[in-house]
Amino acid sequence: MKHVWPALVVLFLLVYILPLGTRPLITPDEMRYCEIPREMIQSGDWIVPHIDGVRYFEKPPLGYWLIAASLRAFGQNAWAARLPSALSVGVSTILVAALAFRFAGGRTAAGLAAVIFLTCFQVYALGTFNVLDSMFSACVTGAVTASYFWLQRTDERPRWPLLVVAGACCGLAFLTKGLLGLVLPALVIIPFAIWDGKWKAVFRAPWLPLLVAVAIGLPWCLAIAKREPDFWHYFLWVEHFQRFFTSKHGERVQPFWYLWVVLLLGTFPWNVLAGAVGVGLRRLGLRDHFLRFLVCWAVVPFVFFELSKGKLGTYILPCYPPIALLIAVGLSRYVETVGQQLIATASAILAGVAVVALALVPVVVLLTTGHLPALATALAALRIPLAAGEPFAPGEVWKAGLGAGCLFAWAALLILAVRTKEPRRQLALYAAGPVLGLILTPVICPASSYQRRMPERFLQSQAARVSPDAILVCDHDMAYASCWLYRRNDVLLLHDAGELEYGLGYADSAGKLLTDRRFIDLVNRHPDGRRVILILPGDTYSRYMGYMRMVGWDKLLPKPRYEAASGGVRLFEF
Repeated sequence: MKHVWPALVVLFLLVYILPLGTRPLITPDEMRYCEIPREMIQSGDWIVPHIDGVRYFEKPPLGYWLIAASLRAFGQNAWAARLPSALSVGVSTILVAALAFRFAGGRTAAGLAAVIFLTCFQVYALGTFNVLDSMFSACVTGAVTASYFWLQRTDERPRWPLLVVAGACCGLAFLTKGLLGLVLPALVIIPFAIWDGKWKAVFRAPWLPLLVAVAIGLPWCLAIAKREPDFWHYFLWVEHFQRFFTSKHGERVQPFWYLWVVLLLGTFPWNVLAGAVGVGLRRLGLRDHFLRFLVCWAVVPFVFFELSKGKLGTYILPCYPPIALLIAVGLSRYVETVGQQLIATASAILAGVAVVALALVPVVVLLTTGHLPALATALAALRIPLAAGEPFAPGEVWKAGLGAGCLFAWAALLILAVRTKEPRRQLALYAAGPVLGLILTPVICPASSYQRRMPERFLQSQAARVSPDAILVCDHDMAYASCWLYRRNDVLLLHDAGELEYGLGYADSAGKLLTDRRFIDLVNRHPDGRRVILILPGDTYSRYMGYMRMVGWDKLLPKPRYEAASGGVRLFEF
């Protein structure tokens, strides 16, 4: 085990840091969280977030500040934009390892918990993605970890510095995502303290972390209240109360089982070991203080998000540190007290899955290169479309080959795990497969899976045509990408404001939203001889033109003098 820490560092670098710039940025989410920091850098306004020059009140500024700092240090590119998310996963991993080292059996448990956390699919997906969830989760993890160390400290050393750390993490979490940064740590610590008989200590001590959290968050709160008096109404009422208690945000309304499915996919492949983990935890028993703490940490926030009317899969990311710790504790206890049989069984099941997937790779390649038209027709009849070129275009067959090699290696590693008699080696072999898969994911991902959501290459190819003097019109998703890639904040929005609706209500931004009639007038009169560039996703353009034909206005639009399309995105010049 003396090599576990260098191995973890190498794993983190290979999976989370080095590949960050290998794929284009995704719109709308990644482009949004690039553009807001870029406009902060450009304008020098670090208090009020803007996107496309429009006020954007959905989140506090800390995440934007961190991304902006990375952009200034490493350039305005995808690698720099994603770096704060990846480093946040690194911080969370250190905290997970520290808890396991201190309370779950030392170095072996710490290394196992860290590997499990780093290789959970949802942790990886969000940790290499430019959104705020990994940063927020790291702050919450810091607050909960410091609070638990405070509760468990029994030596003569002063305990109050741990409360200061917990309060600081709560303040940073608030500056990242709002009141959840205060609510989630409380939802973990208070139930645990009551269950564990330490409720008096918790209710006597909250003033210090609360004071620290207020001291961190208050300067920005006062600054934005002075600049934008309406901010707190929108932020608290719409972004907190309405999002949790009502279905106003219709795109976030999900069935009750939605987050369970997200969790099932997000914890793969470690959830396949649920049998061994369950046996190990049952042998440990809920009398164990650390196990009680982990149960409160994993269950209570999950139930809280399950009760919300508006759900996104990213919300449950703060539940992954305790889940990784529960899996590590359960596996360690199982190996110590029972043996290896259930781990070997899970490895054999996954090996079978990998072999079946490997056998299907040639079929998928033949289907998508047009060599099995009868089967493609039959699948289409079953509403399983698999057209030629999707997912693998003819020039991407090598990616399918690399994916097949990855599946073969995974199956081989799992077979070795079944055969080995040494528990630590068995778990190392089990973990090696997903590590290899995560390293290769950015390379083997087919272009068809991201062309519609990653328009960067197409838009860059049109950069010479989209000159600074051209009038640029987009829908709200393409507006984020166009602002970021063309370094402008004067993009006009067509027909639908999307999540910029509130900011467009201000007088200085109202002219950015074009009605259908205003757009027709714009492309017909060519103000000052300037060209009008329209950029829309192909499906949005089809729906828009269908609407224009329905109302009889399609004949009022002149024919574009230039048009181009790629990957589901269309550009028109009038």
